[in-house]
Order: sequence, then C-alpha cells, then structure tokens
Amino acid sequence: MSSLIKILLGLLLSSMVHAVDMYAGKRVYYVASYHQGYPWSDSILKNIQAVFADKNIVFEHFDMDAKRNPSIEYSKNIALQAKAKIEQFRPDVLIVSDDNATKYLVEPYFNGNFPVVFCGVNWGVSEYKFNRKTVTGMVEVELIDDIVRNLRDFALGNRIGFIGIDGYTERKLPSYFDSLFKISLDKTYFVKNFEEWKQAYLKAQQEVDMLLVHNPDGLPQWDNVAAKSFVEENTRIPSGTSSSFTTQFSLIGIIRLPEEQGRWAAETALKVLRAQPVSSIPFATNKEGKLVINMRLGNKLKITFKPALLRTAEIIH
Repeated sequence: MSSLIKILLGLLLSSMVHAVDMYAGKRVYYVASYHQGYPWSDSILKNIQAVFADKNIVFEHFDMDAKRNPSIEYSKNIALQAKAKIEQFRPDVLIVSDDNATKYLVEPYFNGNFPVVFCGVNWGVSEYKFNRKTVTGMVEVELIDDIVRNLRDFALGNRIGFIGIDGYTERKLPSYFDSLFKISLDKTYFVKNFEEWKQAYLKAQQEVDMLLVHNPDGLPQWDNVAAKSFVEENTRIPSGTSSSFTTQFSLIGIIRLPEEQGRWAAETALKVLRAQPVSSIPFATNKEGKLVINMRLGNKLKITFKPALLRTAEIIH
C-alpha cells in the first residue's frame, strides 16, 4: 500500500470517527401521534432510526395511539404521560409526528424549552403559536388537486365527497382543500366505526360523483378483508386517496411518502445537534409522491386507463 493511500485512508477513518463522536451520547426522543402497526407511523420511525443508525445517539420513542382513540380528552391525557417520559429522558432534541403530538404536547409544554422538530403536521402551522427559536418542521400536504384532476376524467359529474375518521386531523381537511386548492366538498362523512364507514360509503355512491377516501386504519372494528369485499361490491363512482394503505379501497392513489417525513425529521435533528440554530431551518413541505391505480376497481367501473398513465403507475391487480 502506497503512503498516499495510507494517508487518504487515515483521513477517511478520522473523519468517520469524528462524525460518530460528534453525536455520541446525544439524546433524541421521538413521540408518534399514532400506534405501532400503523404503516405511516412505522415508516416514519424506521426512517428516523435508519438515519441515526451509525451515530451512537441515545434514542427512545413513545406512541400516543390517538388514531384508535380520537377524543380530545384522550389526547390531552396521553400527552401528559409523554411529557413525563420526556422530562425524565431530558433530550437534546425532541421529534414528534402528526397533529396530536404537536397540538397537545409540543404547543402547551415544549414550545421554547429545547429544540423540537415536527413532521406530518397537516396542511399548515397557522393555528400553532410556535416559538421559531426552538421549533421547526415539515408540514404534510396531500396532493388533492392532482387526485381530483385524475378523478374528473372518470366521473359523471362534479360533486365531490370526503369520508374519514371522526378525528381532529380529518376535520381540519375540508377547509384546507378549499383554501389551498379551491376544491369545495359537497358532502363530508365523518365516522366513528366500521359500520358507520360502510353506511357512509353507500350514501356517497348516490350523493356525489367522486369520493376522497381518507385513511381508515385504526377505526374501531375495522376489517380489511371485509372492507375490500364491501368496496368492490358496492363501488359506483371513482374514488381517490393520498394514503398507501387506502389504495386497496380506492380507484386512484397519489401517495404521500412517510419515508420522506422521517428522513427529513432525523436529518434536521442532526443539524440541530451540530449546533445549527433552529430558527435558521425553515418550515418545509413534502414533495415526493407515487401514483397507484387499483385495477380491480377500474374493471368494476369499466374504466379504460390511458397507456401513458399505466406506465407511470404502480398497479394493484
């Protein structure tokens, strides 16, 4: 081995050791609004852990389980449990995902204490009074305008419906559809259990011309197998979603990617651990998306997709 190669290898090794030492012993705590087993949350956690994998960071996380427990009272109570865990852990950076953790944990208790990085906050932050010296994050937007534009090609009219869990995040969405995309909903269906979801789905087939299907995972009594069978038997209008889970119940999906949210949050936390001021890190919005076409529902609706569209899409058969 030449002396030059030895020098270069030595410099590389030194750089890698320095990078590890920079984060060694730093403490990051992560609070997810939802539960393990919920694909969105699982992917965010997995990607945070992947970014931290070789950094010797002390990392712990807590799940609020608010998707399966949508009441405000529950979120307030579980936020207090998370608060106690965080104060005991004493993190250098706190990461949170989605609205419940942001609204019921960060804003009342950790809005100025130490650096906070959020992700998955739906549509905007105007309702939050964040201390920008200590809080930054990635806002989650659904590509609703693209979904509706695709659905219009197959709809017999312009009436738009929305079906989702009766929860804090879901009830925020119609106003954002209108303010950001000028998309007005003719009917909204907020449901508390699987039976209500099925009844609302049936009503939508008669009351609107296209249906936006929000993620029902975590809805009480939800049954994937039964839901797929029910939708395939009863669908009469084109439907769209922005969630990968819900593509099995929707004609078209333009999917937000939780991987993007998790990577961004973890990489931003690393910037903060390197002493970059939080105030210098602007709020971001997600940019990545994936087109999915459910051919089973397409066949049921007797839809012929353009070849160019099929070439760019993931197909569900």
